Amino acid sequence: MSVTAPPRPSGSPSAGHRRSPVASHRDPATGRRRAVRRAGDVLRGLGAAGALVTLLIGPPLLLGQMAPLLVPTSFPDTADLVAAFTTPDDGTLFLRALALVASVAWLSFAGAVVLEVLAAVRGWRLPPLPLLSLQQRIAGGLVASVAVLFVAPAAVAAPPAMTAAATSPPTPATSLAPGQAPQAPPLTVQVAVHGGDTLWGIAAHHLGDGALYPELVDATRDVTQPDGRHLQDADQIYPGWIVMVPSGSTVPTQRPLDSNADAEESTETPGASGSGARGGTRAPDVGAVEPAAPRASAPNRATSPSSRAVSTERGGAAGDSGDDAVDDAVAINLWVLGAGVALSGLTAAGITGLIRRRRRRQQRHRRQGQRLPTAPPATQTVQRQVHAAQDPYTVEQLDAALRALSARCHRDGTALPDVRSIRLTGERIELQLGTPALPLLPFTAAGGDDSLWQFDRHAALDEPAPGPDAPTPFPTLVVLGRDLDGGLVLVDLEAVGELCVETRIASARGGSADEVEAVLSALVIDLATSPWGAEADVVVTGSFDGLVTTLEVPHVEQTDDVDGVLDQVERWAADLQEAVALTHQARPAAGRASGDCGDALRPRVLVIGSALREDQRARLARLMTGAQSVPLAVISTTAITATAWTLAVDEYADLALLQPLSLRLSPQQLGAEARALLATAVHTATVPTSGSPRNLEEPPSALSAEEVEAGAVAPALVACSEDCAAPVPQTSGDDAARTDPVAPPGDAAAEDGRTRRARSYSGDRTTAPAPPRVLVLGPVEVHGPRPGTAPSNNLSTMTELVALLALYPNSQPHLVDGLLWPGERVPRTRRNQLISRTRAWLGSDADGARYLPLAKSEGYQLAPAVRSDWDDFRELVGDDPSSVATSQLLDALDLVRGQPFAGVHPFRYAWADVPKQTMIELIVDVAVELAERALGDGDGAQARRAAAVGLQAEPGSEQLWRAAMRAEHLAGNRGALEALAQRFTGLAEELGDDLEEETHELISRLLPRTARTRDDLSEGSRHVSS
Repeated sequence: MSVTAPPRPSGSPSAGHRRSPVASHRDPATGRRRAVRRAGDVLRGLGAAGALVTLLIGPPLLLGQMAPLLVPTSFPDTADLVAAFTTPDDGTLFLRALALVASVAWLSFAGAVVLEVLAAVRGWRLPPLPLLSLQQRIAGGLVASVAVLFVAPAAVAAPPAMTAAATSPPTPATSLAPGQAPQAPPLTVQVAVHGGDTLWGIAAHHLGDGALYPELVDATRDVTQPDGRHLQDADQIYPGWIVMVPSGSTVPTQRPLDSNADAEESTETPGASGSGARGGTRAPDVGAVEPAAPRASAPNRATSPSSRAVSTERGGAAGDSGDDAVDDAVAINLWVLGAGVALSGLTAAGITGLIRRRRRRQQRHRRQGQRLPTAPPATQTVQRQVHAAQDPYTVEQLDAALRALSARCHRDGTALPDVRSIRLTGERIELQLGTPALPLLPFTAAGGDDSLWQFDRHAALDEPAPGPDAPTPFPTLVVLGRDLDGGLVLVDLEAVGELCVETRIASARGGSADEVEAVLSALVIDLATSPWGAEADVVVTGSFDGLVTTLEVPHVEQTDDVDGVLDQVERWAADLQEAVALTHQARPAAGRASGDCGDALRPRVLVIGSALREDQRARLARLMTGAQSVPLAVISTTAITATAWTLAVDEYADLALLQPLSLRLSPQQLGAEARALLATAVHTATVPTSGSPRNLEEPPSALSAEEVEAGAVAPALVACSEDCAAPVPQTSGDDAARTDPVAPPGDAAAEDGRTRRARSYSGDRTTAPAPPRVLVLGPVEVHGPRPGTAPSNNLSTMTELVALLALYPNSQPHLVDGLLWPGERVPRTRRNQLISRTRAWLGSDADGARYLPLAKSEGYQLAPAVRSDWDDFRELVGDDPSSVATSQLLDALDLVRGQPFAGVHPFRYAWADVPKQTMIELIVDVAVELAERALGDGDGAQARRAAAVGLQAEPGSEQLWRAAMRAEHLAGNRGALEALAQRFTGLAEELGDDLEEETHELISRLLPRTARTRDDLSEGSRHVSS
């Protein structure tokens, strides 16, 4: 676990910087934690004791023999001093001066040792002494190591594992009776201390107020730390220590509104409360949502410099001048989502991207009337936490920097550097090389060390990075965890060869395999979901609770047949020898970067999660011995070769030691419960849609393909054929901003109708100011608040709050906290300030009633006059668009400005995924219904327009693409029809999916003399895009 502390206030407790030589161990009989000395710790202690004796006794004896200091009997006069400096020296003066300097240095070191010993015995906090900082550091390290030999292990009650019950709030149409407050079990969180941490900062992050750090002191005082000491002084904590964070309250499943939950009410006038309670029917069918359970660590996020210009912010601490300011902290955070769960922003981005792509595929194949499956509440909680933890900008920047490096190597004919590990901070990307080499741009040598390259993340790349089709240089990069100095550590498995994940302490309780499996699971999911991991083949042995099977990633395979895997790898390695020789490169990675062998040098990673027999170990050892010439990497639980890198995990997986780097870090991990929840999330986004589809599509009958080629045009479409020739708006990405479809030029009646319909649902009034209006069917906006009342640095957070309340009225304070700040323990003052600012921003109606009334027992809610475009959309179309008049369907589509929640920052709106999918479903259903009616009436222009609006909401819907192609066919526009077919085939290829049979048949029928195969159309699509 990790924390990132805010700036230390004056008088707050500080952290020291000493390593932790003693680990902790749970007694299986008593369940109590006791200190355990390892053999290596004892040897280090003995070595430190010998060094202390040598340094304290050796110098005086040596000086006494070589240059004894003579004590003068009288003070020298001027003549003696002049003679001493003018008479030729025979070496005596120099030796005595040298002895004097050496004696002073020895005395300063001896004094530092005495002070450190007294401080260790008495529990003092030594401030840095002038001119003695070096002596203090050396003496402190030696004394701490020697202290291990004299500290008696003390048993204390082991802290309970953190539990966090997933809770479900009332649906928008329900509320909780006052006084009903069932409670979940209390939380106790163990936080590992890193360099620069303070008790004040830990308390601020976990308790919401740094002034509560005495609670941490009381909870931690009796815990034996890994170095055998106890917390005695709040001003003195050390890296590697464990701080117990108690939870004085519990996670409520439901509770009434706290009488103090809206503290700013005291500043409001009685008449400002608004009138009436907001009804519970304002947000039908947007999906059940429950607040996220607090995670053990929720530090402020460090974003890459490239993201600052576009970042939409996470809320800051209470009282901050800018709630929406992005934290530029140096540390890259490891987000702790619960017991046995810690994920980096890179891995969280991979998981979120995988689920998003699967949802797009579901939407693409969904038929009218079908609905996407919804994940259980507990799964939605974890999914929102992972969504909030993702850091896609760091992923993109790292990928771009490494691809740029590979491109320069290829262009200059230089071998790819031997990168073994990578360290990411908020400031730099650092590459640790196994073989020193002169740095290549965009990297430079760190401090003149050619084995350590760095790239300043604030700097721009000198040249555009290669596109995504260019091979990635290091496809086997995996995140191991976060070191004690706040850097995220990655290793290149191919360069390392073998990574052994093992327990650092043999546990008698028999549960050590759980911690190892949690770390292995995080490595597997990182390989499966990272953008560079797709260019490596991964074979996993062991079930991992079905995680690999559920992921269904093409390049990751799960099997229990270890012998079969070894047979396959042996044949592959033998066949690869010739291809490796042709590259004339010392390493396969360098040959792959040169592009000489295509995909022949695609690396393979074996994740051995099951026990091996001796013969299997021997076969694997032979493979690894020759792996320097083939791109093979192995992750194991027992070392196969003597050169294996090891990640030794402590008993509770909160800390680990990476060898041979001797680097302590907090490892990524994914425990059994989290694996099951994430597997459910992926499965829910993968299974087919439910419900009976309505088959509305009929073969086009207006014109045959031959008639279109002959130039025949349907009379009803002559006037608009040129207008219909405009291509359907190009769409890409889930959240890209899109432009509105425009009525054909010259169609004044249609334009006027659109304007009138839009005004009828926009609150346009001439007699009174319009109430605020919430827009979510496109980029999220709030129209009509008081002008100039929203500080720019609060606007995005207030907009998200208003959108949340528009979709989820009667939201209790804990629900607002859990959805706006998933997983964080939010100080009440932060929420209250946000509510108060938003209330002032929205303003009041003509009677002085607030558009955001004061909170009542039902929770927070907007005034009934504040409507959203989703409210209007649902009011127009209901649940069955097929039974609604065409004019109402037109009005509904006029409300759509793009994909719901388009353009929102990936760190925000994690709560909006379920309502977003519901909105997309209904928008597509309306567009399909309207397009089918228009095609039946021979109105190709209206069909095309309906399909274009629907494709803005869901670019991959095959129903809408077929409707758009039929509309172009009806209009006699062959060029646009071919462009649509090519573009959609390219989109399907991008999503890694095949066209539906109906789409193939339609293309074959409408374009009989053109390419009908998927490959031919894909080739045409690439020519068009280029």
